[in-house]
Amino acid sequence: GDGPPRHVFLGRDGARLEGDWRQAQPFSEGLAAVGRSKDNLLSGATMQVWVYIGTDGKVAVAGDWFRADPFSEGRAYVERPDAGPRFIDKEGKVLFEVKVTLHAIRPFSEGMAAFQGIEARSGFIDATGKVVIEPIYESVGDFHDGRATFAEGGLMGFLDKEGKPAIEAKKWRLDDFLGGLARYRHADRSWGYIDTAGKEVWAAKR
Repeated sequence: GDGPPRHVFLGRDGARLEGDWRQAQPFSEGLAAVGRSKDNLLSGATMQVWVYIGTDGKVAVAGDWFRADPFSEGRAYVERPDAGPRFIDKEGKVLFEVKVTLHAIRPFSEGMAAFQGIEARSGFIDATGKVVIEPIYESVGDFHDGRATFAEGGLMGFLDKEGKPAIEAKKWRLDDFLGGLARYRHADRSWGYIDTAGKEVWAAKR
């Protein structure tokens, strides 16, 4: 027969890891969220719930989550109707419950997680769940080299970890910092690199 769909992970050495999972996310920090069907005894409906497996294919973090995000910096965002949104560690212990109203949240980067709050405005929480940068921005990136992009009214700049503009917003497109440099691009297609202080260190010759 057709049977349930199977998902296969392939290791760099060609090793196969497969199971009867309906859905599977990529491995991150040694764990991968996989979805399986579960019957709701009250309603009779079939739901999809998520657990985390280790590289041996065995369940490492149970929980029957309705949402299970990838692990980053040792923590992952999970949701379940009976248990409010929260971050857990790799043992499944609750690190903190998310108290802020969320429409979206991203994995941690440099101890900060970007989230979208009310009116679709974006800010950051720290590793304890405290809002450290209020959700006042149109959109934000993730922190790299102590800087995160922010966008407002067609302009882009970089925030520091206190939420202050470290590099003022201008009409340019910005990539994340990598190794202390970030690429910028102007509408006239000129481009180059700036350092974390906003100083141009290299510009493409035209």
